[in-house]
Parts: sequence; structure tokens; C-alpha cells
Amino acid sequence: MMGDAAGVDEREIDDADLEALQMQDDDGEAESSDDESTSGAGHDDLDWLKTANILRGDPVQVDVFHGAFLFYTNKFTECDDFFAAPRDDPIYSVGRAVLSVIRAVFTFEQVDIDQAHTFLDLALAHSKKKAAFEGAFSTLARYARWRAPPPPTREQFAARINFAEMKLMGALLYVLDERISSLVRAGLGVTAALSHYHNLLKTLKQHPDLEITSSDAGGIIFGLGVFNLMLSVLPRPLLRVARTLGFKADREQGLKWLEVSRTMGEGTGLRGPSAAFLLLTYHVLLQAFLCLPDEMHIHISKSESILENIFAQFKDSAVFLFIKGRLLRLQNRLPESTETFKKCVAVQQDWRQLQHLCAYEIGWNTFTQGDFPASVEQWKILQAESKWSKSFYSWMLGLCRLSRKELPLAVEAFNQAGAANTRRLIGKTLSVEQYVHRKVKVYKLDTTEGVASLYARMLPLEILYLWNLVPASSKPLLTSRLAEVESIAAEASSRLERQEGNDEKLNELRRTCALVRGICLRETGRFVEALALFREAGAGGVPSGEKWLWAHASYEEGLLLLMSAAQLPEGHAWTGLGAALEGSEEGDAFQRATRAKKLLKEISKSRADYDFEIRLRLRLQSALAHSKKVIKRVKPGEKPGESRTPSQASTSVTSDRTVSGAVSATSDRPASGTSK
Repeated sequence: MMGDAAGVDEREIDDADLEALQMQDDDGEAESSDDESTSGAGHDDLDWLKTANILRGDPVQVDVFHGAFLFYTNKFTECDDFFAAPRDDPIYSVGRAVLSVIRAVFTFEQVDIDQAHTFLDLALAHSKKKAAFEGAFSTLARYARWRAPPPPTREQFAARINFAEMKLMGALLYVLDERISSLVRAGLGVTAALSHYHNLLKTLKQHPDLEITSSDAGGIIFGLGVFNLMLSVLPRPLLRVARTLGFKADREQGLKWLEVSRTMGEGTGLRGPSAAFLLLTYHVLLQAFLCLPDEMHIHISKSESILENIFAQFKDSAVFLFIKGRLLRLQNRLPESTETFKKCVAVQQDWRQLQHLCAYEIGWNTFTQGDFPASVEQWKILQAESKWSKSFYSWMLGLCRLSRKELPLAVEAFNQAGAANTRRLIGKTLSVEQYVHRKVKVYKLDTTEGVASLYARMLPLEILYLWNLVPASSKPLLTSRLAEVESIAAEASSRLERQEGNDEKLNELRRTCALVRGICLRETGRFVEALALFREAGAGGVPSGEKWLWAHASYEEGLLLLMSAAQLPEGHAWTGLGAALEGSEEGDAFQRATRAKKLLKEISKSRADYDFEIRLRLRLQSALAHSKKVIKRVKPGEKPGESRTPSQASTSVTSDRTVSGAVSATSDRPASGTSK
């Protein structure tokens, strides 16, 4: 997978699955996991920690942390050798499995996923052997004699924690697949894991003198946190499956438990760094794609705090440098983001796929900044070395050539994009490749006439919109891009008036121009004009060619109306939005928020089979959940203190990628998430 958006759409559900699972509530609105206050784990506090007999500084856990330290300080080969050495304690095989899962989530390469499954199976078998679980006949015999089960030894209890964790990690890998058969397997794995975690807590309550290491105590908290967070960020259709299996999740509780696990037993075991990685995946990679503008500052602040602590432990960690680069992009600090990705490449040579990820991110950063020669360099590297999508790399190369008006080279690149073999992942063609092949064919971009057309001029601007990178443009670039799109729009309108060319295609081009113009004007504070342009782009319903236009334009209109009623932080680019629309024909804050919710629900009910559909559906899911909170806050007669705080509201975001990817994010990329 490649990019945030990719984090979502490469792992999308098959069309039939999406249609079958996309069920609505009575009022047509998708349920939000944030409405669930009951944790699927069934334990809302950590009171058991107060009475647990916790052993600190266990030498085995200190040794295991040394292996994790090798991984997070870029000594990947040494780390592999460390955990591969045969040992009696299953925690070492667990360490190898957990780190392989992190690598698979990061890259989403099939070879890494297969290896992670292999290591998980080995660790599961090793843990089961040491756990000394009671057999069915022994249990029946004990029940017949009315005897309580004997307390496990510390080693047996630790092995049972490892066993539950491996079940949960295996379920996480299956969730990334997103096929119905895999979801069933994931559900069975989660059911088993949850049952084991319940038994672990029950054992601790029955035997308060049982000795447990701080790392293992953190392991129980880690498992419950992963469960709650994992379920809470499922895409809407997958959440339906989870609820069908009887699971509910509390995102706030999951985040709280992962934070506790991150800081518990620092310097020992595996769980602290793993919890930090998952928290940053949530706060950076997922929010880059799904977070609403009024809450982004919350995730940025939390991420900065975690990264400060992490770099104090693991200086120049490539894994966390990559996430820092993504965080800097969230803040629109593209030059610093690019330098961070370059540093990530420089500090390690063993993990080539991670270097490809960085090349992908640098390619997007430089493309957004208008530094097309630098962007060309990155796409060439990926075209030559990465296995993800030759077609998409060639497409981006062609857009760079177009932007530099190197038309013969653009034709060559688009020829390669259209001719490249389609890559299938989890049985489906990558959505980015579907988009690329359609564009090359419809607009004849593999010909000199095609790349010289008015349609081709719009493609670099369109891709920036689809990857949500227009807001990251500098003010001078925004001005020049606005001028370019206005020029294209004027020419398209002129040709329509003169009845030159294909009227349908020209009208779609004009509407695309209106959408991108609206984004540019929104980012420069011209909100009323932006709103009018979003409505112009959405007018006319779903076009026959660029089917994505109506849904995206309507979403932008709904988002702008919703944010005009929200509480934006000081200094945000949209800070004057509410004042700009207040007193206008758009109505007061409550009316605008209500209209936004109605429009967002209308989009969510539609099914037009357009490019990157699941990506937008995830955004809609997030915005609809957030609209309830905004409406409650601005409803006439509502007491200000009755609404949830921004930090509580920050849990409204739900995801595509399920973690992938890191999952995104906002773009499709070589292995974990890219743009906003």
C-alpha cells in the first residue's frame, strides 16, 4: 500500500461486500462507534493494578527490551538475529512476531504479511506450550469434585498473556485484509483473545499474590487498549460485522490504556514502544486523512509529546522519524518534513522498503511545493525499485513532466502508466491503478494530442485535490494555482459557448475547476466564494465520466458549513469562517450545522461507484459523527457546559485502512500512508 489514501483504498472492501454491509440506521445515518460507551473488554478501570503483585526490573524483560531497542535504533539485521536465536522463554518468539506485525502494518507488502503470520503461529505454539492450559477433561473432572483451578506459576501466567497477545495480533493482520472471510477469522481471533484477557484479569483477582512483571501487566493493558482502539477505527461496513459478532468498543478507553502501557515498565519488555507506535499511527497517520479541522491541533499536540519521549529513548529511530515527517506535513511544514524523510533514509540501510516509503513521501512533498525536478527523481527511484505500482509511479512522473511542459517525456510516462501490468492486492486491482488507467484511456494521454489538451492541464491540480494537498501549498503557490485553474475554467466555458469539443467532458472539466478553485479560495479566507463554487461543482448531479465530482463537491460544501458552526482553534486558516457566514442567507450556526448533516447523509446514501469511493465514505463517517456534537453544542437553548470537550470529541474520527497502513493518510503510497 502506498499513502494515506492508499492506506484506505488499497485495502478497500469488494463492491459487493460494501453494498451488502452498508446498512443504515432508521434515520439513514451511519452509527458512530463513539456512541458506544461500553468497552468490549468489559473492564472500565485499572483497579486491579492497585492490588497486583508487580515485579520490576525482570532480567528477561530487560533483555527483550534490548532486542526492541535494536529494532527502534535501526539495527534491523541485528534485531532479527537477536530474536531468531532459540530460547526457552516464549517472550522472545513473541518479540519477533510483534515486530514483524509492525513491519507488515508499516509496509503492507505481502511478503511481510506472510512472514508476520508465520512468526505469529510459531509464537502462539511456543506460548501455548508454556502456558499449561487446563484441558477439557481436567476441567470437567475438577468441576465434578468442586475444586478451584490451581494458580498458575509466574512463567505460566506470562505465557498466557503472550498467547492472548498473539491471538490479538493475528486478528489485526486479518482486519487489514478487509475481506469477509478474513473478517470472520479476525472475529474468531478477537473472541479468543478477549476470552483469554478476561481470564487473566479473573486470575489476578482470585490470586492477588501472583507475581507478575511490570511488562506483563503492561501487556494486559496493551491488549485491552489495542482491542478497543482497533474496533473503534474500523470503516463503517466492517464495524457492522464487528457488532454482528457482539463487539463494542470505547475509543477513549483504548487510547487511555495504550498511554498507560506506553509508560509502564519503561526500559523493559516490548509493549511500551509498541503502544507508542500504535498511538502515533492513530494520532498522525489516520488523522492526516480523517480528522476534521477543529480537532487537528489536539492530535498534533499529543503526537509531539509522544515523539519527544520516544526520541529520548531511541535517538534517530527511522520508524519514528518517518512518523515525524508525516506529522510535519500535517502542520504544512513541507521543507522540514522533506528533510526528516531524508534523514530517515540516511540513518539506516537495511530496510529498503522503508526507504521507498520515504521516497514516496518526498515525491509528494516536492510535487506539492512545485519542485518538479526533485519530485521526478523520487518517482524514478520508485519506478525502478519498488514493487507497489509501476503504473502509479509512471503517472506521477507524467504529471511532473506535464507541469514542466515536457510533453514528449509526458507521453512516454503516460504510455508506461497505461501499459503497466495491473497489480492486484487481496484479489482486487489497486484503486489508484483503476483511476490511472481510466484517465490515460479516456483523455488519450499516451498521445501528443492528449497531453497538449485542456484536460491534461488540469490533472496536476486535480491530483493535489484528491490527495488533500492543496492546503499544504504555500501562499504564492496557492495564488499561481488559482490563476491556472481560473484560466482553464475560462477556456472550458468559452469552448462550451462556442460548442467546440465534447460538451459533456467540457462541463465535467468546468465543474472540476470550480471544485479546485473553491479549495484554493477557502484556504485564502474567501469562504463565501468557496461555498458558491462547491455548489457549482456539485450542480447537475453525478456526471457520467468523472463520477467522483458530485460526491466530493457536496462533501466540501457540507464540511465548510459544518466547520462554520464548530469551534476552530485560534490561528487556524479557517478561523474567520463562522463570522463570514453569520448573518448571511446561510442562517445561524445551528441551521448551518443541521443543513451540513443533512447533506452529508445524502452523500453517504448515494452509490455511484466512483474513484476512491471508500476513502470519501470514511471521511463522511467521521464528519457525520462529528456533526452530532456540533449540533448539540450550537442548538438553541443548549447549555454550553453540556457539550463534550474538544479532547473528548477528538475520538470521533474513524478509519481505511484500518491501521496500515498505516494505514493514510491521504494518499496512496508505497507502503504506509502519505499525504493528508
